[in-house]
Amino acid sequence: MAPKLSVVVPVYNVENYLSKCLDSILKQTLEDIEIICVNDGSTDGSANILQDYKKKDPRIIVLEQENQGLGAARNTGIRTARGEYIGFVDSDDFIEPTMYEKLYEKACKFQLDIVLTNVNLYYTDSGTSACFRDWNFYQAMSKSDYFTAMEHPRIFQFIGVWDRIYRRKFLEEHSLLNPVNRIYEDVLFTVQTCIHAKKISIVNECLYYYRKNTGRSIVDKERENDSYKFDFLKNLKESRDFLILNQKWEQVRKEFLAFQFQGILYHQYNTQTRKTFILFMSELSEILPLEDIQIIEDMVSDRAGHIYLYLLRKKKFSIAYVLYKLRKLYQNDNWYFYFRFPRCKKYWKIRKFGYRWKCEIQSQYDIAREIKQLSNLQWELIQEIKKLRTGDTALLEEDDTTQ
Repeated sequence: MAPKLSVVVPVYNVENYLSKCLDSILKQTLEDIEIICVNDGSTDGSANILQDYKKKDPRIIVLEQENQGLGAARNTGIRTARGEYIGFVDSDDFIEPTMYEKLYEKACKFQLDIVLTNVNLYYTDSGTSACFRDWNFYQAMSKSDYFTAMEHPRIFQFIGVWDRIYRRKFLEEHSLLNPVNRIYEDVLFTVQTCIHAKKISIVNECLYYYRKNTGRSIVDKERENDSYKFDFLKNLKESRDFLILNQKWEQVRKEFLAFQFQGILYHQYNTQTRKTFILFMSELSEILPLEDIQIIEDMVSDRAGHIYLYLLRKKKFSIAYVLYKLRKLYQNDNWYFYFRFPRCKKYWKIRKFGYRWKCEIQSQYDIAREIKQLSNLQWELIQEIKKLRTGDTALLEEDDTTQ
C-alpha cells in the first residue's frame, strides 16, 4: 500500500548535520511516510550514517548515485516516490514534528496541488532562529481555502521546494522535474509548479528550519565561485521565457522582477573579477529588455539601485564596475568614514566633521530618553500603588459589611 507522503532527502557531505535532519523526519506525527535518502556521491561519513538509520527504521530507503548535483538527486527521489504527496528536506536542515501532518491534512481537505509552510532561519553559530517569510502575507493567505498564483502573484517571491508538499500526480501530469547541472535550480521549478497548480494553500506556522552559517551552503560558496552567478542568470532567463510561453508574464512580471532584482544585486556585488562583473551585467542586459528595466526602476527607491539600472540600460558596464570597486573601498556611518585600500583588508577610520558635537547631542538625547523612561516607570508604580490602596479599602468595607 502506498504511503501518504514521500519525503525526499538529497544527501551530499553533511555528516555533521544529517542525524538531526533524519531524527526530525522520523519524529513526524504523520507516521505513514517513506523517507527516500539519495546519497549523491558523498565522500565523508554520510553514507555510513544513512545505512545505520536504514537499519533502525524500515521507512528509510537509501539510493546511491554518482555526484550529479542537488537537482538530479531530487529528481531521483521524485521518480522513486510512491506517496500521495511529496516533500523535500535538505539534509542540513530539520523540521517540526507536526509539519507534515498539518500540511497533509490541509492538502487532503481541499485536494490541493501545493501546500506551503512558513520558514525559520536557523543560525548554526548561535543556535538561534527567526521567522523568514512575510508573516502578514502568509497569515492573510492562510485564511483562504486555496488560491492560484495568478490571483496572488506575490507567491513568486517565495522560492523553495523544501517548505511545501506537492501532489505526486500533479508533478507527473505536467512532467515537472528540477533542472540539473546548475545551482539555484529551485527558481525555475518553483515558477513552473506555481503556474501549473490550480489549488495552492498556506499553513502559516514556521515549521521548517533552514540552516544558515554552515560555511558550506551554496550562498557561502558563491562568494568565492563566480560561475554560480551565471546559473542564476540562466534560471532567470528560463523562468521568464516559461512565463511568456504560458502567457502569464504580464500578470506576474512586477512581482517576479521585484524579487529577482534583489538577487541580481546580490550576485553582481559578490563578483571577484572585472571580467566576471562586466560579463554578468552584459548577459543581464540581453535577458531584460528596456521595459522590464523601467518597471524595476519604478519600484526601486534607493539611489544605488537607480544608478545600477541606469548604467545597465545604457550598457555602461565599465563605469558600473568602477563605482562598484569604489563602493567596496569606502563605507560610512554616522560618526566615521572608512577607507580600505586595494589588497588591504583593514579599514582606515577617520572621524567625520562635527563628530564631537554629534556625540554630545546623541549623549544628551540618550540621557533625556532614560529620564523619560524612569518617569514613565515612576508614574506606573504610583498607579499600581493607588490600585492596591483602592483594593485594600474595598476589602475593609467588605469586612465591615460582613460583620
